[in-house]
Amino acid sequence: VNYRAKLWGAKEARLACEELMRVADVVFIPVRDTIALYNLPNSCMETPDQAYAALQTLRSGRCTVMTLSDRGAVAWEGSQRCQQTIQPVP
Repeated sequence: VNYRAKLWGAKEARLACEELMRVADVVFIPVRDTIALYNLPNSCMETPDQAYAALQTLRSGRCTVMTLSDRGAVAWEGSQRCQQTIQPVP
């Protein structure tokens, strides 16, 4: 998912993406896009599990990777969760 607010509204984008997210084996979505599309509080930037909760029903346990900007990414599949930080580039 790569939501661009200048191209369409959040509701329209969410509705268009949801069917694809329901059937995709793997979804990559930035936490900032999850917040925008699902009208979540900005505190979800610090607590990606809260943002993922908005996608759980849609994803039915399939692999979902949420990128966290300069903090890396977190992935969920079924009941498994894996978080990876990044190494700063000098």
